[in-house]
Formats: sequence, structure tokens, C-alpha cells
Amino acid sequence: MILNLNLMPQTKKRELLILTRINLIKNFLMHTFNLLFIFLCFLLIFYYNLEQQLTSLNQSSSLVNNSFLEYNKEIIGLNKNIENINIAGEHYQELTPNFLELLNSTPENIKLSSISLSLNKKAIFLPGIAKNREALLTFEEALEEISWIKNVDIPKSQLLQKENISFNIGIEVK
Repeated sequence: MILNLNLMPQTKKRELLILTRINLIKNFLMHTFNLLFIFLCFLLIFYYNLEQQLTSLNQSSSLVNNSFLEYNKEIIGLNKNIENINIAGEHYQELTPNFLELLNSTPENIKLSSISLSLNKKAIFLPGIAKNREALLTFEEALEEISWIKNVDIPKSQLLQKENISFNIGIEVK
């Protein structure tokens, strides 16, 4: 039979137990400190590598920007031109159908020499020659029936002739 006798006094036993626990805590803290130090070294190495890569990327991006500087300026210029075209075309209205309607309403006895458009005054000027006064008045009535025309102006002095009347009609557009 094995018999363990401990003849140490009770105070010494407590001291030994406390010293053992203190030693255990000390060993735990030292190992934790060592692990944290290794982890810190790893983080510093990782930070250094990331810093190197960031520097390399910044240098390469500046090289790319310098090599494509002309293209970037050209693209910026083109974008400004496109923006200007879009701004200019905001109030654009197709004129071709209106001109075709105007030409289709022209009688056979009327010969137009040109069509002048003034965007500032919103007016159209139609110079031409009419065979007779009735054809010119018929043309005026046909123009007044067109929906996008606001006012038709034929100078009264041009209505004094009977045949081969040279005219210049002014049309105000809505």
C-alpha cells in the first residue's frame, strides 16, 4: 500500500499552492506575450509589403496617366462638343416635314425661287413669281391654313400687278 504523507505545515502548503498558481499565470502571460510579439512582427512585415505594393501601383498609374494624357484631353474635348450639341438641340424641331407641307401647298401658278429661314425672328421668307394675282391670293390662303404658321404677310404693293408678279412673302412661325 502506498501512503502519501505530507508533513508540511498548512501555511507552507498554501504558500506552495499560491507560488504554483503565480508561476502558472506567469508562464501563461509570457507565452501570450511571445505569441503577440510574433503576431506583431507578422503584421509589420505584412504592412511593409502592402506599402511597397501601393507605392508600385501609384507609380504605374501615374505612368499610365502620363502616357494617355493626349487621349484624355481629346476625350474631354469630344465630351464638351457632344454636350454643346445636346444643349443646342434641346429646342430643335424637325423642319423637313414642315417645309414639305409648305411646298405641297404651293399652287402650280407659283414658282418659288428660294426659302429663307430666320431662327431669331421665327420667320420664313418666300421670294418667287406668281402668274397672276389670283394664284398669289390662293397661295396666301393655303399658307394660312397650315397649323404651324402664325401669320402670312404679303406686301400690298405686290398685289397691284395683274400678271407675272414678283413677290416676297413673310411667314411668322408659331
